[in-house]
Amino acid sequence: MSEKPLVHQLQIMAIDPNTDVSSLSSKALLIASKLKQSETIAWLSKEIYGYTDETLPSYRIVSGTVMYKHPYHGLQPIMFQDENFNKGFSRIGVSDSISAIINQIKDNKTGVLMSYMDSKKRILSMKI
Repeated sequence: MSEKPLVHQLQIMAIDPNTDVSSLSSKALLIASKLKQSETIAWLSKEIYGYTDETLPSYRIVSGTVMYKHPYHGLQPIMFQDENFNKGFSRIGVSDSISAIINQIKDNKTGVLMSYMDSKKRILSMKI
């Protein structure tokens, strides 16, 4: 009995709710490579290995609540009076690999904590 074609395997994986997204992405990258689909190869490679200095796709910009760690009360929200400043700091780009994102979600049942780059931390420290 011969093994099913790669595209058929990918289709089966895609509809299986137990399929790991990292495995699905890797299989898709293999197929894209065999078909010489350069744009798809580039996109899947960034998803699998993480984005570096490129502009992130819009779906990798996430919103959240800006928090600080109070020594006695734990994480506390920060409220800014300037709405534009609040919007700018409540959105952050996620450049991590898809497997790193999945691990963060699995490890943190109450939410995912993300840190700002040093430049944004300096701006925040001046505003608080």
